[in-house]
Amino acid sequence: MTVTSCAFSVRPTASWPRRTCGNARLLTVTLSLRDAATLYRRWSRPVGQDTERDVAGEHQRLVGAVLRRDSDEAAELLARHIDRTSEALRTAIEKDPTMVA
Repeated sequence: MTVTSCAFSVRPTASWPRRTCGNARLLTVTLSLRDAATLYRRWSRPVGQDTERDVAGEHQRLVGAVLRRDSDEAAELLARHIDRTSEALRTAIEKDPTMVA
């Protein structure tokens, strides 16, 4: 079972641990990553005015590097992706500090 199928098989019911991937450690890591990604997306939503950006393309290139096991390229792509989002968020907050209040 893949990490993706482990993460997305989770359902909020009393019996959900038995209906997932069966690997408690993998499930814990996967859920933690999913929760962090959800929070990160929520924080970055206000920077939607970055119209020159192809976020889906950035994600596809990152996944491609990971699947090719090119850790140097994956690390560089991830750093650029996070830096661009962080800079856009800082700019948005400077324009409107109430967005984080």
